[in-house]
Amino acid sequence: MFNNAKFKESDLESLMQIRVGGKQDDDTKIGKHGLGFNSCYHFTDVPSFVSSDKITLLDPQEKYLSKRIIDTIPQNGTHKDQLAPFKGIKSIYFCEGTLFQIPLRKEPSKLSDTIYTTDQILELVK
Repeated sequence: MFNNAKFKESDLESLMQIRVGGKQDDDTKIGKHGLGFNSCYHFTDVPSFVSSDKITLLDPQEKYLSKRIIDTIPQNGTHKDQLAPFKGIKSIYFCEGTLFQIPLRKEPSKLSDTIYTTDQILELVK
């Protein structure tokens, strides 16, 4: 999934507020009615994204990671394996926008017990 805007620090802070909207009074923001980024937690437990030269990994349950990891995109460093899904995408290291990874949940969790298959997701986006 791609968004043509780069994330700001205030956007990152909002993402950590699961199930809490924070944009109700800002008409310049999308997703202000509770239908924004947090909707990804219907499908995944650990979303990640690349924006500018940063990779952000979110694990609100702290099952795999500390609550949030933001790091400069490593060419071959700590989170190299997290960049594997983005491999082959041009300009990933200095993205003029934000590229999201939403890996599908494989087992029930505290966030949701619903498991979606690839076919179900493809049907949703038709």
